[in-house]
Amino acid sequence: MPWCSAWTRRPVSRHLIELNRCYRYGPLNRVVGPTNTCEHGTRTLLVSLDIGTGRVIAHVRERLTSKDFLAFLDSVVKEYPNQRLAIVLDNLNTHTNEAARKWLETHQLVSFHYTPTHASWVNLIECFFSILTRQGLEQAVHQSGKELEIFLKSFIQEYNKRCGPFEWAKGREKLRRIIELTEQWQSQ
Repeated sequence: MPWCSAWTRRPVSRHLIELNRCYRYGPLNRVVGPTNTCEHGTRTLLVSLDIGTGRVIAHVRERLTSKDFLAFLDSVVKEYPNQRLAIVLDNLNTHTNEAARKWLETHQLVSFHYTPTHASWVNLIECFFSILTRQGLEQAVHQSGKELEIFLKSFIQEYNKRCGPFEWAKGREKLRRIIELTEQWQSQ
């Protein structure tokens, strides 16, 4: 099934989970002056977004491995027992490797839908990362990776208390046209 059909022809009985691998966030000790920053470790954030509810499931790790990714998928599936899941992913190697393919074979109720190369912006999880950045990380200074991890977990817990459904503001037809144009441009 083409990846765009996950948005445009989603059956009622299936949850659409937007998933993005990690974003590397590093705590900064900011000092006066634009170039005076120093990093104190980073954290990897694996996030899934249920677009029907806006609810986020996240794991914070020190790094990303295929094993971390598959453990995260297991936790997402556990949140939706015996339900069909359409998971939208980008083309990161941990999403497309042999281990991910084998995992998918053993999870018959799950389907993967990959965004086109250089088009991860169509994955609605990017909206959540924008919210996290603007409402959380831009206003925060963390002295350590552990402090950053605590902040991220707290932010997500509070976010889930007030979240709501995610929808394309332009509608399905506009999205379908954007997808067609993106695929045409990439095939040139």
